[in-house]
Amino acid sequence: MNRNAKIALAVGGFVVVGVGAFFIVKMLKRKKQEEISMDYSSSTSSSGGGSSSSSSSSSSPTSAQVELAKAYRLWANSTDALRKKYGKDSQYDLDATTSNPYNSYFKRSYEAGKSDYEASLSGSSSSSSSSDANVAILPYDPTAEIRQLKDAMDGVGTGEKKIQQVIDRTTKEQRRIIQKTWDSEKNKHGGETLKEWIDGEFFPDWLVGTTTQDAYINAFYK
Repeated sequence: MNRNAKIALAVGGFVVVGVGAFFIVKMLKRKKQEEISMDYSSSTSSSGGGSSSSSSSSSSPTSAQVELAKAYRLWANSTDALRKKYGKDSQYDLDATTSNPYNSYFKRSYEAGKSDYEASLSGSSSSSSSSDANVAILPYDPTAEIRQLKDAMDGVGTGEKKIQQVIDRTTKEQRRIIQKTWDSEKNKHGGETLKEWIDGEFFPDWLVGTTTQDAYINAFYK
């Protein structure tokens, strides 16, 4: 083999080795990228599961949870003792009414006051309630709401905002108490039940049967 052939062969060998090395490096890089991609996908999937769980836990509350929060807030602020223990004047800073009743303020207060609240619903105060703060458990009194309803429907014009305020701050059970109390004392309201009052006093005759009127009636009767 002459000198030129040897040089050509050596150069060819270097080219082959170089090309092979290039493809080997490229293959290793691709494998590394695939491993990184798989790790990232796994991490994202895991993170997504946690996010989904978090999203699920922080999703909109059910109507039952909202009703519970409304009732508990009113109870927690119904007396000075309760207000200082669980309500606005307590460490929980819990308002009696709010546009978003089922929130973190409610959850913290409810966790502490749940046993006392449930005892109040059964008609008996818990021993811790009486021993810790001598809390008096009072039944729901609809007097203030009935007065606001009557004020909203007396005179000329309508007081829809006042009606809606009563509905927003009371639970379904409390609205039934309002309705039953009103109807049992209808002699104080011109001999009309709450439904009749809404039909005749709150709306003019030509508006009877509107969806707004039906919504107000249903709020107290269903």
